[in-house]
Amino acid sequence: MRMGTETARRGSGHRSKLLLAAAVVVGVMGANGSTALAQDATWDGDTSADWGTLANWTGAGIPGSNGTGVGTAFFTNTTPNNAVTVGTGGPGTGGAYKLGILRFNGTTASFTIGNAVGDGTLQSGNSDDSLIVDATVTASQIINSNFLLDRPTNHVFRNNATGGTLSLNGNFSDANVNASVIALQGSGTGVINGSISSGLAPTLNVTISNAGSWTFNGNNTHLGTATSAIDGISYNRNITLSGAGATLAIGNDNGAGASAGYIGLSANGTLRASGGSRTLANGLLVSATSAIGGSDNLTINGKTVFTGTSTLSVNNTALTTLGGEVQGRNTSGNRVAAFAGTGRLNISGPIVNSDATTVATNAYTLVTYAGSSTLRSTGNNTYSGTTAITGGGTYLVNGTHKPTALSITQPSSNYSIGTAAATAGTLGGTGTIGDSAGLKPAVTIQALGTLAPGDSTLAPAAQTGTLNIAGNITFNTGSTFTVQLGGATPGDGQGFYDQLLVDGSVTLTPNVNFGASLVNGYLPTVGSAFYVLAAGTVPTTNTFAGLTEGASIALGDGVVASITYQANWAGTQLGSTLVGGNDIALVITESPAAAVPEPASLALLAMLSGACLARRRRN
Repeated sequence: MRMGTETARRGSGHRSKLLLAAAVVVGVMGANGSTALAQDATWDGDTSADWGTLANWTGAGIPGSNGTGVGTAFFTNTTPNNAVTVGTGGPGTGGAYKLGILRFNGTTASFTIGNAVGDGTLQSGNSDDSLIVDATVTASQIINSNFLLDRPTNHVFRNNATGGTLSLNGNFSDANVNASVIALQGSGTGVINGSISSGLAPTLNVTISNAGSWTFNGNNTHLGTATSAIDGISYNRNITLSGAGATLAIGNDNGAGASAGYIGLSANGTLRASGGSRTLANGLLVSATSAIGGSDNLTINGKTVFTGTSTLSVNNTALTTLGGEVQGRNTSGNRVAAFAGTGRLNISGPIVNSDATTVATNAYTLVTYAGSSTLRSTGNNTYSGTTAITGGGTYLVNGTHKPTALSITQPSSNYSIGTAAATAGTLGGTGTIGDSAGLKPAVTIQALGTLAPGDSTLAPAAQTGTLNIAGNITFNTGSTFTVQLGGATPGDGQGFYDQLLVDGSVTLTPNVNFGASLVNGYLPTVGSAFYVLAAGTVPTTNTFAGLTEGASIALGDGVVASITYQANWAGTQLGSTLVGGNDIALVITESPAAAVPEPASLALLAMLSGACLARRRRN
């Protein structure tokens, strides 16, 4: 008796749905006078998990089944079948269901659309919004079905869920022969595990806006849309981030799209790696203040182009590497490649002048680093603008910087480290600044600025090194010159000591600080000499604060050295002397190391502690 009553009740419910669907269809036909029917319906899954069963829907029929692309499929409350099988029963391409909108508008109900990855296809039809997740939703939603884009303009995927993750596991492709856009919007968290391909469209661009976070894990091959020309050059932009808080995480080495495309960062957008180290062939277009975040290594091997007066903040707690060219390409004003942030940044590609075809009178790049960590440049740089280091961070020139001589009015290619205000900065490295046969940037270590040859930032052991400067260097009042001693000869790496080689003049204004320390367990013997600064033919002006000729310096571990400004570096440790020149050296006077100094060293120690010798210029 109960079975009969339940069967009658369910049969009555199904007939009611059929009558409601018919009534809505008739109403729409009467109102519109056409067959473009709005198939709005809500999934209740009463009968089965099959999308194509009418009895599973309440409303105007099976969404997407009439092929018009008009109407919304609602998924609201928990049903007997929250996992939906899509299949190939629709009238669209390949049996796709051609929808207007797929919408999740419940609260705690979680749905899975497609019983496995690739189950069925949802064809995005006549609505700008292809998918909407309302802000009331707090549960995760999974879509395993593929998306076939069938509009020549935007396809908006709007995720405003306040909890859970929207997972799009199927593939995306375009069925329209016109250029189109996947617009990822909203403030929720989404993951695209499927691949994105252009399909029939000549270009398929992806934009991420608002404060949402999206992770790309698929093997994407879509080609981006060419942006408006920047100084006469156009770029294919695969992905564009805009809007405060917009985040793109790359979980696959090809997750950003085809190698020819760029990732556009603007309006506080953030790019990061996900799930491990990632290497992208894409370039970066930095058109507004934006960031690189995350906690995994990220390498970007395409060109990095600054298209506006903006800053790229690298806040990644792992390592970020820019492997391609870096250049400023502002359409007017200074063309600045500006970096900041708390994370480590390696630039292994060259930093070059703008390759602009217009505004030729300003086609050079300036470099600024206002970060608090380390920017390491290992490329052969040719940019002609200035270099400014502020913010307390360290800029390491481990490659070369030989500014290009321009046919326009030559800009200044000088370096400024720190500022006269309360802003510090450090210059170091093992490379060369300037060209002995060409342009020679002047280097100024400002108040609170530091020059520290080598690379003291590497773990687990400090890397000493020799920094070469072809031009002049000035240490302003309050600045610092510091070296590390890790071996008996100068060189790059462990087992050496730091050295600054200057072809031009060295000016020490009053009250310049000097520091020296032992690293990596090195313990020198009495009489050991360290030629830490070799100047050109012009004698070094003044002395370090509190360190006149022969003054003592405690190096730690019971080691004490004396300083001389009259050394003569001849190019090798053995060929150099501690007298007869205008270079700066340290000689060990006290050490717990068991060694007896040479007679010549004993005589030298006596001279350093006695009268000062007359200076003469090195030939």
